[in-house]
Amino acid sequence: MRDFYVELGAQQAGLKKEYIDMLRSLPTYVPAAETLAKRETLPEPEDLPTMSVETLARHDGRKREDFPTHVSVLGYVFDTHPGFSSHRGRDITTRMLHQVKLNNLDLASDIL
Repeated sequence: MRDFYVELGAQQAGLKKEYIDMLRSLPTYVPAAETLAKRETLPEPEDLPTMSVETLARHDGRKREDFPTHVSVLGYVFDTHPGFSSHRGRDITTRMLHQVKLNNLDLASDIL
């Protein structure tokens, strides 16, 4: 994953090779056994409640007491308070997939 961010940011920004090499040498996150164990307790996707796009749109942070701020990505809905205001109440799957493919997000996003 580190190489993804190095490719996305450092190389496109034209940073010096030495600095990019230093970024690549930094340690990356490794989940602890406790974190892995907690992940095992999460429900299966098919056991989770469904939410329509229309309902998700109401969770945009404007009426947080009635509709907590949510965002959806890859079919999962997350409470993201406070989160990015442009993502609130939206499905951002397309945006995230463009980012993974290193596409220019200014051209690929419907969030402008």
